Amino acid sequence: RVAEALVAIASPHLGVRSFGAFRMVPEPLAAAAHLVVGVSGRECMLQDDAGVYGMPLLMEMTADTEEMEYVAAMEAFRVRLLYCNVQNDFMVPYGTASLTPHLADLVFELDSFELPPGATLIDEDYDDVGCRVWFHFVLDEATDARYRLPSDGAALGHSRDFREVAERMGGMEWLMAARLRRLGWKVVGVDFQNMPVPIAHNRLLAVPRNPVQKWLNAPGKRAVEHMVSAMIEHDELFATEGGV
Repeated sequence: RVAEALVAIASPHLGVRSFGAFRMVPEPLAAAAHLVVGVSGRECMLQDDAGVYGMPLLMEMTADTEEMEYVAAMEAFRVRLLYCNVQNDFMVPYGTASLTPHLADLVFELDSFELPPGATLIDEDYDDVGCRVWFHFVLDEATDARYRLPSDGAALGHSRDFREVAERMGGMEWLMAARLRRLGWKVVGVDFQNMPVPIAHNRLLAVPRNPVQKWLNAPGKRAVEHMVSAMIEHDELFATEGGV
């Protein structure tokens, strides 16, 4: 059976070191991230060397290697969806979740926030508990010229001079974003109203680990319903096309 929908929800595809409050973490503390939040924390700060040629693992995962077909696995899906909190996600800010490193802030002035090119409005207003599935748009290598890979193809695969290649693109995050954008994604931006603290991360999935979190994250129900509907919609669409 053909793989249908890959759904990534508030995922730090580009790491977090260049986004939100993490930008203010001094380099020595970033290097010691694993002492506080373990190996995953070091990987998200792009401080590890677990990838080929000693590159960060998240960088390795943006291109296939001899041992792992990361990109081929993602390409196997007919559609790829990214659900992102537009703001107030301390753990995974919008820029890394949406493969958009030029938008690195944790909170935006929504009155002046410009919807991405070609975006379609979904919910103009918040629901009665303060959630709106705000917009969606198609993201690929043609969406923004700043993310086009060099024509010589040097940035497509891994090499020992990966740092030099990344610098030509503007940094690791920009190279990673450009590679992943080539796959084509549908990005869905979700926004929660009146959040005095940036705790939207678990709210996006209405995480109910305990009674307090169930109450705190309940506004995410609208977002979860949209995710389920989207997956059902794609499943039914591919079924009518004989997607087997």
